[in-house]
Amino acid sequence: MSEIIGLNRDTLGCPYPETGDFVVRSSVGKAEKEAVSEYYSVKLVTKGSEIYHFRQRRQRLREGEFLLLKPGTPFSAVVKEASPAEGLCLYFSSHTVEQTAIALTHSSSELTEQQDGITSTGFPWDESAAVLNPGRLQRSLDTLVFMTDEAIRVSRTSIPDCIMLQVVEDLLRENQVIRQRINRLPQLKPAVRQEIHHRLQFAVALIHRDYALPLTLAQLSAEASLSVFHFSRLFRQLYDCSPCHYLLKVRIEESCQRLISTLLPIGEVALRCGFPDHTSFCRAFRQMTGVTPHQYRISKI
Repeated sequence: MSEIIGLNRDTLGCPYPETGDFVVRSSVGKAEKEAVSEYYSVKLVTKGSEIYHFRQRRQRLREGEFLLLKPGTPFSAVVKEASPAEGLCLYFSSHTVEQTAIALTHSSSELTEQQDGITSTGFPWDESAAVLNPGRLQRSLDTLVFMTDEAIRVSRTSIPDCIMLQVVEDLLRENQVIRQRINRLPQLKPAVRQEIHHRLQFAVALIHRDYALPLTLAQLSAEASLSVFHFSRLFRQLYDCSPCHYLLKVRIEESCQRLISTLLPIGEVALRCGFPDHTSFCRAFRQMTGVTPHQYRISKI
C-alpha cells in the first residue's frame, strides 16, 4: 500500500517516509519552499495555481497541470495568498521507477530468464521535465485524486500500490512519446530540441486550457515565445499537424465527452467547445469522426 500524508494545510513542507511510495494531499494558502527533490515526484495542481522555479526557469502550474522532478533537482515553489492552491504531490522511489521501466521494455520471457541481469536508468529525461497537461495520464491521475480523497474521507492512511504504479507506467509511456517527438527535429543539438519542446508545451497547455475561446495563431506563438512562422513550422514537426488542426482536435474530443456525459443541446455543446454556431460544429464534427454529433450521442447510449 502507498502511504497518504495529508491534508497538509498552509505549508509546502512535511515529514516524509524514509522508503516507499507515497502521496501528499495539500491545501495551501500562502507559502514558499526551497528544496532538493529526493524522489521522483509529480506536482499536480487540482485547484488554483502554484509557481515553480527550477533550472533557471519560472513555471506557473494551473489547475490540471503538473510537473515531474527527478531526484537531486533543486527547486522552489510559491503559492500566493491571492491564488490559494490545492493539489497532490506524488513521490516514487528510484526502485519503483526502474522496475516499472524494466517491465515495460522487456518481454515476460526476458524477465524470467534474466532476472538478475536487467537494469534500467528510469526516466531517460533531462535533469527535470515539465509536463504541462496530463494527456494520456488523465484517467490514472483522476483515479488517483479520487482514491486519495476517498481514503482521507474515511480516515484511511493508504491507497493500493497499483494506482500509483499505473501513474508511473503512464509517465514512462508518455516519456517515450515525447522523446519520439523531440527526435523529429532535425539538425539540432539535444539541448535545443528540449528547449523547443518545452516552449511548445506552453502553447499546447493554452489550447487544452482555453480551447473554448477564439484562440489565434498569434496568441499561441506568443505563448511559446516564438515567431508565428517558426512556431507553425516547429509545431507541425513535433505533432504532425498544424496548431489550428490540433486545436480543432481538442475541441472535437471535448465535445465528444460532453455529448456522452451531459444532456446539453448540441448547439450548447458547440458553443462551450469553441465553435461559433451549430452548423460549423456539425460540419467539423462529421469531418473528424465520420458521423454527426446526434448520431455519435445516440451510438453511445
